[in-house]
Amino acid sequence: MEVKRYKKTSKKLLSFLNWIPFAILMIPLLGLIYSSIIEDGKTIDIFSLVLPTGRRFSLLIRSILLSLSVSLTSLFIALSSALKLYSVSPKNKRVTDTIWRISILMLLLPSFIHSQSWWKTFGILSLPTSGLLPAWWVSVMYFLPLPFTLISLSLKAIDKDALEAGAVFFSPGVALLRVVLPSVLPAILGGALLVFLLSLADYSIPSIFSLNVYSLDIFAQFSVSGSVADSFFYSLPLLMIASVVVIVGLNLLQDLSLTTKGETIRNHVTIVLPPSVSLLSGMGLVISLLCILIPSSNLILGMFQSVNTVETIEMGLSELINSLIISSGSLLISLPLSLSIGMQMSNKKLSGLAYFVLILPLIMPASLIGIGLIGVFHSTYWYNSIVMPILAIAIRYTPVGALLCYSGFKGLDKEMINASLVYQKSTLNGFLKILFPVLFPIILMAALSIFIIGTGEIGATIMVLPPGFNTLSIKIYNYLHYGSSQVVSVLCFMLVSAIIIVVGIAQLGTFYTQKGRDKNDS
Repeated sequence: MEVKRYKKTSKKLLSFLNWIPFAILMIPLLGLIYSSIIEDGKTIDIFSLVLPTGRRFSLLIRSILLSLSVSLTSLFIALSSALKLYSVSPKNKRVTDTIWRISILMLLLPSFIHSQSWWKTFGILSLPTSGLLPAWWVSVMYFLPLPFTLISLSLKAIDKDALEAGAVFFSPGVALLRVVLPSVLPAILGGALLVFLLSLADYSIPSIFSLNVYSLDIFAQFSVSGSVADSFFYSLPLLMIASVVVIVGLNLLQDLSLTTKGETIRNHVTIVLPPSVSLLSGMGLVISLLCILIPSSNLILGMFQSVNTVETIEMGLSELINSLIISSGSLLISLPLSLSIGMQMSNKKLSGLAYFVLILPLIMPASLIGIGLIGVFHSTYWYNSIVMPILAIAIRYTPVGALLCYSGFKGLDKEMINASLVYQKSTLNGFLKILFPVLFPIILMAALSIFIIGTGEIGATIMVLPPGFNTLSIKIYNYLHYGSSQVVSVLCFMLVSAIIIVVGIAQLGTFYTQKGRDKNDS
């Protein structure tokens, strides 16, 4: 009887502990709700704040249409370019893999690097450098690697036998419609959904190109009023739209994780395309390459075009150090949360509420995360300390790490691992010799992704930085508004160089660790 009671208590405790990471992700929203209830007993005209009318309604419609157009355009380019890459012969696999890996790195670059690169390009081509069209195009280029990566992973996971059967019994066009596209449909729709939500919550690119959107208006509203409650009610129309989209597409997002894990096939997938589709896909691939070439060339050329490179580096050195400290601190919080959530996702199917909470920090406007933290910690010792931006970045990007961990855990051969653990000498020996070598690449991938994205974060940290404390990303963002292209180019190069060095050190450490392990095993 006591044993059963102990097991029941342990199960309840474990269930409670499993919810702690999700509770941490809810802190900004809880802060917004709490402040809205008790904020100094202030009388708030909730109806006028929640209901968008006049200019606000036009702004909301513009934001929705902009995000929808960004989503559809990036999806079309991503699908066509991914199909083109996987239609080439296997002997060119190394080239296609290189393009795919570089595209993933472009996904991790901050939005202001894309903005700076295309802003200079527009100027050279005598095209408009402000307004709807440049903001739309740069947003497409910034978000393009996301659906491209998801679709590419899904193409990798297509059953080779199904492809061969489709090639035998159908024409290339019919095989594409009946075999290929249905197999990657969750990635196609899921990629479009994620880009729409992320674009709807983003204001960094539109603000650089002098285009007002609803998420930027939330930031401006808080800057004017300083009221957490007003900002929360003001943002409710955007949050409700994003929530409805997430709820409708929740099953799709769950299927997306299963589809993109890449367990089915590990070799190159060759797809035969009809001539017309092949031509269209080639054009999409060219555009995708521009997404890589324009920012890369701008970073390199910017260093040689600047007349005060050394002075600019000295000017931004302290901010770079601040960025690395904050990003490292956020990693210490975010990585354990990501591992916990990723393991839960791989071991069982989470409830719809858990998935909603997980995706919430990504669909919330970044400024709202900072505002929500202000609502929670404004009267505590942590307020106006470095803890605030660290916590903001950790909460915002834990979902990214969790999804990466989940994808890695789903790809593990659990039967082989369990069989190996049977012969372990001890629990510690089993962890060091079996589990850690298998989990290390997954942990490293999630850690580097969180760290890299965190160094370029603007929207959440700008709300909670301590007085007199600045990061390099926010410094670059401010200089972009002043049009100081030469200074921005050098500062961007500094940030990217620091990221490359960190990644290089991590990869070097991984190489020597693996080499030492292989030597000990032999």
